[in-house]
Amino acid sequence: MSSDKPPIIDVHLHAFKMEGLVSPNTVEPSNNLKAPSDETQYMNETLSMLKQNNTIAVTSGPKEIVTKWKQKAPHSIIPGTLIYDPKAFDISKLETEIINEGVKVLCEIIAQPYGYSPSDPALDPYYELAVEHDIPVGIHIGPTWPGIAYMGATKAKGTLYNPLLIEDALIRHPDARVYICHAGWPMINEMINVLYNHPHVFVDLAVIDWFIPKKEFHYYLERLVGAGFCDRIMYGSDQMVWVDAMRISIENIEAAPFLTEPQKRDIFYNNAKRFLKL
Repeated sequence: MSSDKPPIIDVHLHAFKMEGLVSPNTVEPSNNLKAPSDETQYMNETLSMLKQNNTIAVTSGPKEIVTKWKQKAPHSIIPGTLIYDPKAFDISKLETEIINEGVKVLCEIIAQPYGYSPSDPALDPYYELAVEHDIPVGIHIGPTWPGIAYMGATKAKGTLYNPLLIEDALIRHPDARVYICHAGWPMINEMINVLYNHPHVFVDLAVIDWFIPKKEFHYYLERLVGAGFCDRIMYGSDQMVWVDAMRISIENIEAAPFLTEPQKRDIFYNNAKRFLKL
């Protein structure tokens, strides 16, 4: 890894198969980002971006892809796991991956597009598993694709993206190390409420630091910082297949006029180092 830049921890990166991910039916970012032409280019450009920015990243996606990336750049990748629809996921397989295959973070767990909340009892085994093995849990609460309900995900209603819906799970599992992906955007008041009432909860800035307009991102981030929670905000890119999103997300945080340099270091590195127990 490069040593001429201060280190960064990205708590939310993806390593995907490109087949079926980028197609004429895929909603692409409005900021003219271009996807690589194949999976090899995708991997190489992402790993190069991590090295360029002195970044280590919690990385989730298909196990074989994450393993390949980890083998290619062992000091840049922290293996995570991506759980779509926890009710349909084989949790016994997940425990094997934690014990034998080095999965270090349950991120991210996605329930809301399937019509249930992060406090649904179906997620309890995941929180329990995380506590048992002392690993963090990243819960998706925030944006998906605009208009996703009209792309087949008819259960993906905005009411399920309220950060307050996680409170019952937090109280049932007080020892779980939970971070809320996407910082619950756009429900800033509800997100602040959760952070205030549950001092062990962290958030990441994944996707909102490059996908939404920068002015809106800065407004949202400033509210979180102004409410006193800068020590629980972590950098995440949510880079899916548009590699340059990583650069944009870093630049948008660096450009925030209300952040001090120590606060930027906390967001980029110190908070995640403490939360992940690195």
